[in-house]
Amino acid sequence: MSALAKNQKLTREEYRKAKVLEEQRKAGTVPAEVDPETGRDINPHIPQYIAQAPWYYGIDHATLKHQRKTVDSQEWSTDNISHAQELNHWYRRGEKAGAATTYRPGACTNCGAITHKTKDCVERPRRVGAKWDASRGIEADEVVQDIRLGFEAKRDRWNGYDPREFVQNAAAWELIDQKRRKLREAQVAQDHTRAADAAAATRQTAKRSLEAAAERPATPAGTAAAHMDEDKYADSADMPGQKLNTNTRMTVRNLRIREDTAKYLINLDPDSAYYDPKTRTMKGNPLEGKVDPVTGEAHTDADFLYGGDNRDRQTGEVPKIAQLTSFAWEAERRGKDVHLQANPTLGELMYRQYDSKKEALSKHQREHVLAKYGGAEHLRPPPAALVMAQSDHYVEYAPTGRVIKGQERATAKSRYEEDVLLFNHTSVWGSWYSPAGQWGYACCHSVLHHAYCTAGVDVPDSGSGSASASASASASLS
Repeated sequence: MSALAKNQKLTREEYRKAKVLEEQRKAGTVPAEVDPETGRDINPHIPQYIAQAPWYYGIDHATLKHQRKTVDSQEWSTDNISHAQELNHWYRRGEKAGAATTYRPGACTNCGAITHKTKDCVERPRRVGAKWDASRGIEADEVVQDIRLGFEAKRDRWNGYDPREFVQNAAAWELIDQKRRKLREAQVAQDHTRAADAAAATRQTAKRSLEAAAERPATPAGTAAAHMDEDKYADSADMPGQKLNTNTRMTVRNLRIREDTAKYLINLDPDSAYYDPKTRTMKGNPLEGKVDPVTGEAHTDADFLYGGDNRDRQTGEVPKIAQLTSFAWEAERRGKDVHLQANPTLGELMYRQYDSKKEALSKHQREHVLAKYGGAEHLRPPPAALVMAQSDHYVEYAPTGRVIKGQERATAKSRYEEDVLLFNHTSVWGSWYSPAGQWGYACCHSVLHHAYCTAGVDVPDSGSGSASASASASASLS
């Protein structure tokens, strides 16, 4: 419907013709109306409340000019309009324009820039301002922009952000990641060392238990029969740590055997290891630092059947399972189809192959280095008697230190010559220290190195007397 038809009162016949023309334009059988100001077609499907101009515009023809934002050519330039449509446009902060050669009226009296006043100047105050002495130089003008941001640019939270600033953050995070990786490697190495020590302690405890069982007297027949009955019914018992209700078919985890002492009752000291009732875990050793009342020595973790959940996680086959899991993760990351839960046999087999290949490669590299540079004789282990510093050789001593039975073990010799006595001395140089603070011989108390021994001569204890006596004795003998 035309603007004239909308603003004027129409008869019934004119209104009917206008509606028919509108339907034909919507159907495409009649060309659409043309905006005489822009020369573009007006979409006939635009609603009437949008297409109709307000009465105070005074428009008598069909147009959509009232829906477009009017731009003042004096206030906005073409460059600013294009920048207002850009989302990435922002103020050029810190940039300077060209500097003037002479002072301009209205400029800063201190530095001479025209983009700010004297009270807003951030330059160092001059003794004589640029207004009165321009020979000292006039500062360049700052770049002042009048940016009109659009709807999207006003609400863009990243507008004006320089992506180069993120490089510093990335470098800092990379440094932190390297430090964290090094700490993790050190922690893993320390955990492996602790696991090895715990395994050795467990083996030592088992060995002592077997020795104690061997020294224990024989069990009576009735007790042995009772044990046989317990073993007979043990097969039908539930697995320790699980309780299965056949009615609800629900398994409860971390339940102890009822005959065992609860973790929280092992040590009632409130300062002992912490027990978490929700997860039923006690990571520390509840009896750590306890003293044996018989020997008076502090107990170790290997002396107890229960030394905390952490000891259980670091002993037995737990470290091996952790190594298998780590190997499976690394293999999967490199494209291998390994899954310990889906196919544990394949994972164990691949780990054994990897371990054997790694050992063979290490052995090959070692042989190659030895063949190229030599030095295999330095890698041979010394005898076990020298390593352990003990043997089955029996020697019995008297209270005075004299050997009564057997042969005294020879003193270990060094690579240097020992007990070499020169110039009639019965002791070596450095076996005596004089009160004057000099080393000498214990036989003659002489402080002159390589001097002839004067043990048969009455020599005083002073260092100077020893020297003169030694010199006189040497002269007399010569």
